Amino acid sequence: MNSNNEGFSARSRFSLGRRLSQSAPDHVQLRALGGLAMNRPACLYLALLLVFGLAADTAAAADKTVKVPLAPGAAPVVLNERVAGYDGVNFTFEAKAGSVLTAVLKSKQAEFNVLAPETGEALFNSSVSGDDTFEGTLPKDGTYRVQVYLMRAMARRNDKSDVTITLSLKSGSAPQSTAPPETGPTGQPVTQALAPDAATAAVHAATKGFDAKLDVNGISFQVLSANNETGNTVVITPKGLAIDNSTMTFEADGAVVNAEAGDINADGSPEVYVTVRGKGADQPAALIAVSTNNKKSMSMISVPPLSPAQAKGYRGQDDYAVVEGIIARRFPLYSADGKPTGKMRQLQYKLKPGEAAWTLKADKVLEF
Repeated sequence: MNSNNEGFSARSRFSLGRRLSQSAPDHVQLRALGGLAMNRPACLYLALLLVFGLAADTAAAADKTVKVPLAPGAAPVVLNERVAGYDGVNFTFEAKAGSVLTAVLKSKQAEFNVLAPETGEALFNSSVSGDDTFEGTLPKDGTYRVQVYLMRAMARRNDKSDVTITLSLKSGSAPQSTAPPETGPTGQPVTQALAPDAATAAVHAATKGFDAKLDVNGISFQVLSANNETGNTVVITPKGLAIDNSTMTFEADGAVVNAEAGDINADGSPEVYVTVRGKGADQPAALIAVSTNNKKSMSMISVPPLSPAQAKGYRGQDDYAVVEGIIARRFPLYSADGKPTGKMRQLQYKLKPGEAAWTLKADKVLEF
């Protein structure tokens, strides 16, 4: 049984040393680092490959912007475009808080996001919901963006796809504001779920999957997953970062069973930890982890595989939890003939800077 964190990929606009050109699409995708065992030269090589390879991949990308004159109650606007490779299309329009947007995409290959004004927070992601239609109440006044694009595998092949998108607005009541969440003692990180807004509720109703909002140190995160049996994805959207609030999307071989936020290295910049489990009680759980770099942007945290000594007696059924400055991974132990021993092993990880990314490093191994 494979205990590594394999099978994840991330789709986002990354900040590596400096923020990439604004022409780079939000849907640039990288392979996750979790599960890779690398020596120092290999890490340095990978860092250079990420910087220069990603820059080469995205340098030619130039999303087209189309301004759409939408008015509440007017006839739907039907637009025909083509996306090719990394070149997507952004449809922008002005709307008031409380307006109800309907967006319907017809395409064999393309996906689309509905992005909020200013922050670019994802109100909808078709690759998560598996749906080609969005209908939801818009949370505030401003310029909204419907972003149509190809997934990275198709973009790298320079695939092309004709798209037809239909947009319409209806008048509605402005959404009620919610009271701010309670906070703990000053300086003590607090993890808690926030009440979803109307748009998030619409996405949740469509996906019937995992939907949580987490808040730590003034930064909030929305974690969404349709929890599909095949082709599942996990979407993490930050809010409140100083430079880049881009969504990160991970492909996951399993369903999301838990999401927590914390600041385990106490540097004031929170992290998000999402537990994904395959079908069956004895399946291994994998961890998707992201950090916020000085509260400016998100990046992946490298999650190491179990060493041979750590994996002795391992047969899945593990859980992850944020516990007082560590990530705890706990699982039952089995004998060589597959019988439960009645013992548990707990690995305690601390967050440390690595050559190419933040990494979780085992600090203690306990058995009880």
